[in-house]
Amino acid sequence: MDLEVGQWILMCHDLLFSITVIVLKRVFPKGTGFVAILGLVLAWAWNDPATAVSGGPLFTGLFSNFLIVLIFFLQGWRLRPNRMFEVWADGYSLWITQMAILATPVALVLSGWAVGLVSEEKLSPLLLLACLPTTISSCVVYARGAGGDEDYALGHATLSNLLAPFLVPLAWFFLIRPSSHFPLADALAQVIPNMLLLVGLPCFFGWWFRKSVTPKPKPLMDWLAANLPLVGIALLAYFSLGQALVLHGRELCQVEAVELLWPVGGGFLLLSLCSWLLSGLIRRDRGGRVATFFCLSQKSLALGIPMVHLLVGANDAQLFKWVFPVLLLHFIQLVGGALIMLFLRR
Repeated sequence: MDLEVGQWILMCHDLLFSITVIVLKRVFPKGTGFVAILGLVLAWAWNDPATAVSGGPLFTGLFSNFLIVLIFFLQGWRLRPNRMFEVWADGYSLWITQMAILATPVALVLSGWAVGLVSEEKLSPLLLLACLPTTISSCVVYARGAGGDEDYALGHATLSNLLAPFLVPLAWFFLIRPSSHFPLADALAQVIPNMLLLVGLPCFFGWWFRKSVTPKPKPLMDWLAANLPLVGIALLAYFSLGQALVLHGRELCQVEAVELLWPVGGGFLLLSLCSWLLSGLIRRDRGGRVATFFCLSQKSLALGIPMVHLLVGANDAQLFKWVFPVLLLHFIQLVGGALIMLFLRR
């Protein structure tokens, strides 16, 4: 009797586990779930911003750092160095693409500022947005969906994300917030420990853990490692919006959204056009060109939000003005990238 009860419980457990896996993998496919989660937490912060800051600045800062460590641990767990080295076959395309990922959007932002389309107040947040690396997930998904070389896209996106912890802080101190009274030694002393403890070491331990402890993970574990960072990003966005609403009020935040819609949306369209032209010069074959195009035209929310928190500070009163352009561009490029993917597939 006890054996039958035990078998029945085990069968129910396996059934519930299978249903959970199906729901997690099928209900919100290809980023739809993340958009829904992000929308829900932002709506929650909008309706009840006090809850986001109820723990005080110490708790918010510590929990934000914990989320950043978790995000990069899981990024390291998913890292595939052998796939990254596939892009090294063509050194010219490699370095031209990596330079264009940074230089093209920066040039567009500075051009918009020079002709008066970007205000002085919005220049620094938009420059930070322009300096972010390409996003790995949507870049690879869109390249595959449009008939491009997804392995080539994965290699460039991975390399771009590995370079970002070094290039973005340098851009922060020399381009975004330059100061003649801020020597390089002090800048490096301020940023490198944070980047090492919160980005570099978690990535390394995540890669080591995958290689040594879980070399053959179950599909559910692989799926969780790919999607739990998205929950962490949504929570970081939740804290950022909650703090902004408490400090500045809803009306000022609405004004910020309206002011950023045109430069960010228009900038995405111009970046897509320039990326398509440049990708044709970098790669002649269609698969490589499509992959290069999505590498050039997408910006990473997964690295963007944590880096903003690291560089600006989780409790900075102006954090929202740095985070919001990243969130806004993410929604725009998800929708715009999907439409471009469908167009290129035809």
